[in-house]
Parts: sequence; structure tokens; C-alpha cells
Amino acid sequence: MQPLSQLAIRLYPPPGARRRARPAPRSHSRSGGDQLARCRRELARVGLYVAAFALLSGLAMAAGMAGGVVGQAPVRLIMEATDWRTTTLLVAGAGALLAVAIWATVRDKWRGQGGLGNVLGGFAVVVRHRQTWLIALTGLATSAPLLGFAGLWGVPFFEAAYGLPRTSAATLTSTMIAGWGFGAPSFGWLSDRIGLRKAPLLTGLTLQSLAFAALVYIPGLPIPIVAILTFLIGFFGASQILCFALAKESHPAALSGTSIGFTNAMVTGTGALFQPLVGLLLDLSWRGQTSGLGARLYETDDYRLALTSIVACCVIGFVSLCAVRETYCRAQA
Repeated sequence: MQPLSQLAIRLYPPPGARRRARPAPRSHSRSGGDQLARCRRELARVGLYVAAFALLSGLAMAAGMAGGVVGQAPVRLIMEATDWRTTTLLVAGAGALLAVAIWATVRDKWRGQGGLGNVLGGFAVVVRHRQTWLIALTGLATSAPLLGFAGLWGVPFFEAAYGLPRTSAATLTSTMIAGWGFGAPSFGWLSDRIGLRKAPLLTGLTLQSLAFAALVYIPGLPIPIVAILTFLIGFFGASQILCFALAKESHPAALSGTSIGFTNAMVTGTGALFQPLVGLLLDLSWRGQTSGLGARLYETDDYRLALTSIVACCVIGFVSLCAVRETYCRAQA
């Protein structure tokens, strides 16, 4: 991890990097996010300037999005060449190898203390903080097009709206994930560079919302334009990475892990919320058509109506973000 972090600092030195380096404070994680959140915290915690937190978080997010791209069209091609069981076993085997590699190489830098009472006490402090919920809602909004749309409903939407075969629709959907991979380190670097969190995040959420609304509501777009829009939705949506920096800087260092974990729970919960919600809205507008295998078929207008829920979430996130306090890349508490 350290060579990667040193390279990032050399390529994108944060403000004041030429001055005497100040080591990053320990982030005492008291509750978990998922594994990607842990990687982001660890990468940005070991041997880095405090000002590089968003950049390194973005680089870790980009690595995660690379896996998302592989999980779209490439996995679909493998499945078509073999079968779903073989594909699942291959993915599981790759995950097992990665787990062994992590177990063999990664070492804990700090171990918690104080027991369960200390953990629950820290969690209570975090969830009582108004800033925590505003940031989490913003993160939920920026993630909705990725996890709620690209994560499940993007492929059938492109099949219905543009008559694309499934593999082509999956490839088109993966451009959103690719855009996210490019956008995360870009927004992280920009935020660290200008010393602001809220302004880049507000810009990214606004442009993401406009691009997603255009994709959903404007009919008959040329496929190249659709590809550009999906990429831009991912690119601007990756400004979400700044939610983690905002959460970290809005709490004491001892609670930064808890605040990041809570924000990450809201972010990853987007898929669990919007994937079934969009499905429910589609079922409510279903017109009785089925495929030869008995699967329900939906019209493009049905998808537009259902995906309005994601557009509405983006608007709610914008309102929440307007109420968030700027941290100026410094711990405020």
C-alpha cells in the first residue's frame, strides 16, 4: 500500500505538501463498513498526508469499480460460453484467491479497546450528529443511479428502450461503472487540491442528476450519446467519494471509522432500497405482457415511471447537501 500512496502524493501533491509533512491521525474504527470501506480507510491512513485522504479513497474506489466493469459484459460473455454454474464457480474461486492473498499480506496496524460498550457509545455519538445524516443521504443519492439502475435495471431498460441484445446492453451499462472508476480519483484529487469538499460534491451531484434525467426521459437518443451519458452519470456520481471525507472530518479522529462505516452503510444500502422499489413500480404499471418463458415484459414508459424514484432521490440528496457544513478538508470536531 505504501508505494501506491507515495506515488499518488508525488503525482498529485496536496496543498502544502512541500511544507513539512504531517502524519495522518489514527482512525480508530469502532464499527464496520464493508470491505471496500475498510480498504479505503487503511489506504488513506498509512503513511499519508491528511490532505490526500480523498485522493487515496478515490483510487481505492477506482480499483473496486474495475471489478464492477469485469462483472458486466465480460462475465456475461463467459456465462454465454459456458453456463451460470461454471461462471459462479470461477468468480468464487477468484474471490477465494484474493481472500488468501489478503490474509497472507495485510496486517492490522491498530487494535481497538474498550469492548462493546465503547463501540456502541461511539456509534450513538455519530448517529446523533445532524451532519452525519445529511452526508449519508447525499451519499445515498449519488449512489442511486449506479446501484439502483446500473446494478440491475440498466440492462433491461436498454433492451426495452433501444432494442439492444443483452450483451450490448450490459456493455453499455458497464460504461457507467467505468465512468465511476475514472471520476472517483479525479474528484478526490480536485477536492484535496482546492481544499473544499462541498462544492465539488454539489457540482458532481447536479451534473449526474441532469445526465441521468436526460438518459431516462429523452427518447430515441443515438447510441453514442447514450454511451456518453452513462459514462458521465458514473463520472459525476463518483463525487460521492467526498461523502466519506466529509464524514471523517465532521467527527473526532477516534470516531472517523464509525462515521465512514455509517455513511458507507447508507451508500451500499441504496441497491437494497432501489432495486426492489423500481421492480415494485414496474409491477404496478405492468400491462400483462410476458415473454415465451413467462417472464414479465415492460414498456419503456413503465421504466421511465419507475426510474423517476431515482431522479427524486437525487433531488432529495441535493437538498440535503445544501444543508451540509463545509469542512475545508480539516477535522471540524
